[in-house]
Amino acid sequence: MRRALVLVVTFLHVYGAFSEEQSNAVPLVSNNAPVSVTMSCQKVETKVVCSFQYLNNGQEDLYLMKRDSPLEEDILSPYMSVYFSGEQIEYEGVFVHREEPTIDDFVLLRAGETRTTSITLTDAYNFASMTSIGIYTIQYMEPLLYISKDKMMSRKAYELSQMPVLQSVTVYIKDTSVLDQPFDGETYETDDEFEMEETCEKASYISATEKEGNNTAEIHEFICKSLKLASLDVDTHPSLYKEWFGARSRKNTEIVKKTFGEMIKGLTVNRVVYDMKPKYCRPKSSGYIHLHKRTLVFSICHAFFSRDMFCSQFGSPSREGILVNMLSKLFGRTAGIRHGEKGCRFLAKYFPEIAIHNSGNYERFYCQSRFE
Repeated sequence: MRRALVLVVTFLHVYGAFSEEQSNAVPLVSNNAPVSVTMSCQKVETKVVCSFQYLNNGQEDLYLMKRDSPLEEDILSPYMSVYFSGEQIEYEGVFVHREEPTIDDFVLLRAGETRTTSITLTDAYNFASMTSIGIYTIQYMEPLLYISKDKMMSRKAYELSQMPVLQSVTVYIKDTSVLDQPFDGETYETDDEFEMEETCEKASYISATEKEGNNTAEIHEFICKSLKLASLDVDTHPSLYKEWFGARSRKNTEIVKKTFGEMIKGLTVNRVVYDMKPKYCRPKSSGYIHLHKRTLVFSICHAFFSRDMFCSQFGSPSREGILVNMLSKLFGRTAGIRHGEKGCRFLAKYFPEIAIHNSGNYERFYCQSRFE
């Protein structure tokens, strides 16, 4: 029996009425929706804050996935969208490298119970990039992943159910210039003055020991060369493509090639910094990546150095693969849907439309292409 995701065809619509610098949302939920969610957003001094309420409508206890949702209480991926007059405000937050989820990545919501959480949108979205006074539309459209308590306890975590969510509220903001900006005040000073030249191999290493700096520089230079070869392998090695991205189609192949192209471009046209002592490392995380203005920052956490330096033929996790994984998230807007080798192969075989948007599949393809 195939271990497919159980897709629960339940749409959750939330409509918001707005008042000055505040919104309130009222959910309209079908009777069989397992969870209802209410969202409201408002300007609080120099921040835009959104609050969420999750209600378990069913008769059984559920574990809700915290990743890529407000339940994580941080914005670690672009699961929110912000618009002004139809123009989208770009996500400027971080993309975190993740391992396979464990029970710690879920929150238990008992039958009939409510859970409230909040996030600060200005941590990841630069409202000040829009100098206009007016109505801002804020949307939350990521699916909510959940599993029953019984299945979680019986270790059937692969049977995650998915509830599509669509929420939209509006907020009236008078003056965006007073709002905080993502990574406000964060700068990376280096000995070398950065010049806007198209080169990939050059990078700076902050708070690194000599060994950390030298090893990471070696990996970085290797990625610069190998990404270009991996991009070519999309066309020249059809069996490798099928192994990690599934059945070929013109549309899917173009998406994969474009993703590799954007990764190469991102390393080439931006200043690259490796920060070995970042502020926001999480347990079990190898690091996170973000682009601030023209500076591409790899924030390297302790777990990163427990991995082998380079990709291997046997598919074991490596520092090289982790960096490629994060690059695909930032420049290809991929997601961490499946992480391990079995999960990535499963997506390629049964769900190629999903595999081409999964960061793990790009990591696996890249690493295997090195040995072709």
